[in-house]
Amino acid sequence: LDGAHVDRALRGAAPKTADMSAPVELAKLPPAQAQLLTLLADHPRLATRIADAGALGLIEHDGVRRVLARMIEVARDGRIDVAAVLEDTPEDLRDAVARVVLSSSFSECEDPERALRETLAGLRGRSLDRRATELREESRRAEEAGDRTRARELALEAVDLDRQRRASAEFLTQPDRTEEPAGRTGRPHEQPC
Repeated sequence: LDGAHVDRALRGAAPKTADMSAPVELAKLPPAQAQLLTLLADHPRLATRIADAGALGLIEHDGVRRVLARMIEVARDGRIDVAAVLEDTPEDLRDAVARVVLSSSFSECEDPERALRETLAGLRGRSLDRRATELREESRRAEEAGDRTRARELALEAVDLDRQRRASAEFLTQPDRTEEPAGRTGRPHEQPC
């Protein structure tokens, strides 16, 4: 993995949210973001896929995004130097990140690729939800300002994002069409690990 992957991933725009540079408590670390860090710590070979998928642009918190970028950067020879990542982690995040990346929650995962797809789909869905909410608010403001044309454009854009989100959610609830590993039932929403 070279710096070009990290640079390409970092070019993705981060979602606009309220103060996302504030400290993150472990209990408040968004589960999908924590899951992505854990998945990468346990399966560093996924680093390029995570970078290429634009995952960094889906992470809300600036500090967590920097940790993920660092993890992608240091993933070498199929392993991540967790000590190096923690050394570079902002102090206010260090304990939360250490607990997450050292948890080994995905170490016995039978299908880390599927876990990654599902995690990324969840992050994208939340990103679409946030953007649709922003568009509806912009539409409301445009309507109040008397710009009905702009208000309609924004509302239609929000409806399109809602459709994309529903389509993504429906895809995730469909059973896999591939052969299931031993012990899997193929039920919708079943965790791949």
